[in-house]
Amino acid sequence: MGDPARGVEQDNWDLTFERFAVERLEGGSDTAERLALAIAQLHGAVVEPPEPVLPPLRRAELCWRAHRLLLDWRERNLSFPDWLDVLEQQLVLSGAQLWRERVGLEEEAGARALELFERLGVLFDPCPAWIRLACLELRQLSSEQLCQELETALEDEEGDQVLLEKLALCCDRCCREALERGDWGLAMERQTVAERTLHRLDEGHPHGSQARWEGYAALVIAIVDRLKPVLIGEAGHSLPDAVRARLYDRVERMLKRYHALPIEPPEWLAVVELQLLQEGAQLWCAQAGHIPGASERALALFQQLAEQLHHCPPWVIQELAWLGVQLTPGVPKLGLIAREQQPPVVLREGWLELNLLGWLDDQQAEEMEPLVAGFIAGVELACELRPGGMTSEPEMALAGAMRSLSRLWEKEQTLPNEQLERLRQAGQAWRTQWAERGRQTWSELPELQPEGMTFLISLEAAELLAVQQTIWPAHGQPVDPQRQAWAEAVLGPLTVAALWGEAVLWAPDEEAGWVALPLLQALSEGACRGPDLVQPPSTQQLRQVLGGQQVVLVAPGAAALSAKLSQEGLRGVDPPESLGVQASLAALVETLIGLHAVNPIDWLVADCGVLRLPLLLELHRRKGVKGMAIDQTAALFDNGVV
Repeated sequence: MGDPARGVEQDNWDLTFERFAVERLEGGSDTAERLALAIAQLHGAVVEPPEPVLPPLRRAELCWRAHRLLLDWRERNLSFPDWLDVLEQQLVLSGAQLWRERVGLEEEAGARALELFERLGVLFDPCPAWIRLACLELRQLSSEQLCQELETALEDEEGDQVLLEKLALCCDRCCREALERGDWGLAMERQTVAERTLHRLDEGHPHGSQARWEGYAALVIAIVDRLKPVLIGEAGHSLPDAVRARLYDRVERMLKRYHALPIEPPEWLAVVELQLLQEGAQLWCAQAGHIPGASERALALFQQLAEQLHHCPPWVIQELAWLGVQLTPGVPKLGLIAREQQPPVVLREGWLELNLLGWLDDQQAEEMEPLVAGFIAGVELACELRPGGMTSEPEMALAGAMRSLSRLWEKEQTLPNEQLERLRQAGQAWRTQWAERGRQTWSELPELQPEGMTFLISLEAAELLAVQQTIWPAHGQPVDPQRQAWAEAVLGPLTVAALWGEAVLWAPDEEAGWVALPLLQALSEGACRGPDLVQPPSTQQLRQVLGGQQVVLVAPGAAALSAKLSQEGLRGVDPPESLGVQASLAALVETLIGLHAVNPIDWLVADCGVLRLPLLLELHRRKGVKGMAIDQTAALFDNGVV
């Protein structure tokens, strides 16, 4: 057997490898020093080669054989010089790079490059991320397998930029491949990992961030373009609705985060997002009762859809009402409100309310009735579908309007009269449509609390309309000074209610309440409060207020009624006839002051048309008499004052 070193001296590396192999098999003597010398000379020939340079394939072969030779001899636990470890690293690295460059040219190139890079992973401690990455790439993994391996590698190499950048690119490729195959779940998973990876890159390596995010934005747009027909077109009909609903949620979350990026979205994206939102709301609505939380999710999406649509179609309101009933335990109370910073349909503690504030400035009166109709239809359908059937409890629209306006008035805010009129039209549609279904509305207005009150007033629509026309005359219409004075006198008791809360108001019918709203709002300005409307009191309640008091009734036929009843404490005065308003008022005031001088009046009850409120105000101003302005006094005094 020849000396292996002779092969080295003759630059015959093949002979050298063969001789060392034979010596290994024959159990030759300790050759550690000679083997190290041969490796050192080979290192000089292939790692830092002299002229002429060996061909790349030849250098790759020599590195490979040196690697296998060293592996073989190291199993014998020989004592090699320390410097051999460095030479081995460099030889193995050169061989790994040379063989990787030959992938696709030589059949064995990929396998040899992978083995050499894996050996590098052992020789370097700890193993650098770039070596791990090279191993992963050479394993001929699928895009998804490579993504998984990279994620595992990053558990040990937290924040390594090389691995993070490779993972982001690999997720992009894997997502696009999944989209082409129709694997929507995997595509969305890889998109999520890609986004998360880019955020991790930004934490420690912000350089190049804009370019990376622009690439990610292109991926998002590709996903939307590919999934649009699946979610809102015929292509999605092959998927179960539950799958499409959950897929929509993932796309929605992706787009919300996308809009937070420093990227200008394409103009068409807003239209597609609105279409996706509409489809997602309907998909989740269809899952109500089948998937836990589906009703809540559908409600949130329809609320969002209603806010985004400039002219919200009634069918959206109908769906919101239907879902609202599903989520309201027991018998729902229904209301009509106008409240800021609230969705179009509001759910609160057993209530379901149609919030019209967003539509009041639309100036398209014909839209109010369909909106109300859509809400009522959704409620009725949901009630019918409940087990055992169920009904609802619609509140009088005026009560909900008063609650809404009171909140605004407390914050010194008001609604323009045009919007109040729109609200009145909605209230009229509310009342009419429930009446057509044979249903009566109920009122949650507070009960009469007369204690400490100066005036108790039943509002009259005709009277209030006349005052409004005087205060806000039509353009170019002259104002009659006498009529102006009368209007101001009518407003006096209402002002007491608005500014000091010392008057109680009620509307004998809902229309009178709606007519009063503009006046009550005008009087509330600057007061941080508005006058409350109460439930129309019963005759018995009013009798309790007047019982045991000195009462003067001013009404046509009051004197005859008083004489007929002959009850102590009740006096009747008929209003003058054939006199003007001011003259009649002056005559009545003089008469009443005379009566007060004889026997002080506790309560003045006025049922005398246009004179009633000015009369109450004047007598209170002069003598401090409390006043009650009501109609149908005959019923009140039919049996006398109790």
